[in-house]
This record gives sequence, structure tokens and C-alpha cells, in this order.
Amino acid sequence: MEHRLLIIAWIFIILIVMEKQLAEARWWMYSRVLTEETGFTTKDDNRICHFYHLNNNQLQACLSEPKLLLYVGQGTSAGLSACQSQFYFSRWNCSSNVHKLYKRKTPESAYVNAISSAGVIYKISYECDRGKIKNCGCTLKQHQRSLVAKPAPDKDKNPFFWSDCNNHLRYGMRMTKIFLDPSKEDTYQGQRKRSLRHLITIQNNKAARKVVTSISKEHHKCVCHGPTGHCVSKVCYKWLPHIKVVAKKLYKQYQKALRVTLKNHYKLVSDEDRVLSKNDLVYTERLDYCERKEELGIPGTRGRACSNHKPREPDDMQSCQVFCCDRGYREAVVQRKVKCGCKFKWCCEMNCKWCDEQQMTYRCR
Repeated sequence: MEHRLLIIAWIFIILIVMEKQLAEARWWMYSRVLTEETGFTTKDDNRICHFYHLNNNQLQACLSEPKLLLYVGQGTSAGLSACQSQFYFSRWNCSSNVHKLYKRKTPESAYVNAISSAGVIYKISYECDRGKIKNCGCTLKQHQRSLVAKPAPDKDKNPFFWSDCNNHLRYGMRMTKIFLDPSKEDTYQGQRKRSLRHLITIQNNKAARKVVTSISKEHHKCVCHGPTGHCVSKVCYKWLPHIKVVAKKLYKQYQKALRVTLKNHYKLVSDEDRVLSKNDLVYTERLDYCERKEELGIPGTRGRACSNHKPREPDDMQSCQVFCCDRGYREAVVQRKVKCGCKFKWCCEMNCKWCDEQQMTYRCR
């Protein structure tokens, strides 16, 4: 047991050093450690708060609710999984080495910033709504104070009420801002100069919160009230859809991300002379993802699978003609085993044979 705790302590020390070098990538540290078993006795053990290089606001939040760190870790992991699904057919595929990309401020790192924030907001709001976090969320009394009667949908004869209470979402956003945004002390370099890197992180996290707020207005969650097994009335309130819905919305923001510079060492301005809005994702440079760059966690496209169909659009990344960066691609026949000739035998078995099947594959040169 002592040996195990010693190993965990060394992991934390290494990550603290990494965190000081990449303060804005704090989400990555949470996602890599807190999703694993840490050896602490319970989720409420606040000793875990002292193993991280937390600023004052983060430390106070953690000490009051140690489970928050666990939820931040799980939320960032969920965000990264959604990122990998969203970019599965792209030259940059949001790989597990995505933290290396934080050496550069690109549209892709902006997206990771935003989807990580969205994942944490969703996780904390969800656990808050479930009553797993103390002193947050909407109680029944708070719902009742803000109830507004609505006409019941045609297919639903039960009375329907709308609650304006959204404490769970506000709490999730507030905690996400505390844990993922650089602190004011980190943002300033001297008395007047501000860090371009940190301001970009703050802007991209802000964009995520704006998108989440917008989406929550279009979705709701309903809870039945009445005797056991009966739904006498329903109370509905703002809620978030699945994280993949948020990922698609943020992807649209990623496609129109703005290149920015720092003006007067104080604020971000767009190269396109456009005023930044709260939901804009921003970056300082673009990278070429055609070639492998191990130091940045970029896999490149050589040897990766693609489809030989004609491009449906100029940027159709599923097509080998676009995806392979004009290097061409190789065709190969792969033989694999598949189930065939399946017959149902009463009762209740399915008997199948194994057959050889040839499949054509395509990979970039």
C-alpha cells in the first residue's frame, strides 16, 4: 500500500511540474489522473486538493467539495472523447497526445479548450442536479417559486409546468470557470502586460459557456410528481443535450475561428478587423497536419485509412483524394473472417459458420 501511494505521489509531483509549464492545459492533467483510481479512501477525502497546484479559488472550491476534482476529470475526458468522434475523419484526429498541441495556439487547440469546458459544465451540472453535490441545484421549493403553467402537449394529458430555475447550470459554469480558466495572477505578466496565451484560453472557454447557454434554451428535462408509479404533473426546466450535440455546435464555431493578436498588451483583436463576440473561438496560427510531428502529437496522414469515393465537397476528408494531401493512396485486399449461414435453433441458439471475406482497403501513401 505504501509503495502504491509513493508511486501516486511521484505522478502528482511530475504533473505539478508539467502544470506550471502549461498552466492553461490544466484540463489535461485532471483528465489523465482523476479518471483513474487514486488510492484515497473516499471521494470526499479533501487531501486530494493539496496534491495539485491549485490557486486560492480552486483550493477553496475543492476543500468545500472534493468530488469536484473527480467530476472535472471525468468531464474533460468526456469532452476529449467527443472531440475524437467529431474529428475522426480529419487529418488532425484529436489524438490522446492532444496536450502536446498546447505549445501552439491553433484552431484545433481552441476546439479542445472549448469542448473540455463543455464536458466539465455538463458533468458538474448533471451531478449537481442528481443531488451529489452539496448546496447546489434546484430544490422542489425553488422550482415551485418559478413555475409557469404551460399547455400540455397533445400526447400528454398531465399538467405541464415550466421552471425558470437553472441553478445546476449556473453552478456548473461557475465551477468550470474556476478550474479551467487561468487565474488573474497568471494572466498578467507584470503590472500592465497580459499573456496572449492565457487570454486566448479564457476567450475559448468563454465561447464554450456561451454555446452551452444557447443550447440549454432549446432543450429541457422533465420530472414527474405524484404518488409512486403515477405522474400527476410534470415540472420541466432547462437542460443540456448529449455532449455530442454540443460538440457539433462547437465544430461550427471552429470552422469560422478567428485569428487574433494582442493589442496594447491588454486585449485580443481580430486580424479581420472584426469585433470579437463571446462565442468566437480564436487562435494565433494554423498548422499543417499532413506530416507526422511527434513533438506536437500530430499523427499525419501516411498509412491512415480513407475512402476512394470522389470528394463530395472541396474539404471532404473522408475521400482519399483530399485526405492524403496529394500523395495518392494504396489499394489492398484484406481477407477477414465473418459469420455466415446463421440458423436459429429452438430454443434459443443461433448457430453460425465462419466464412472468408475479401475487403478492399485504401490507405494514404
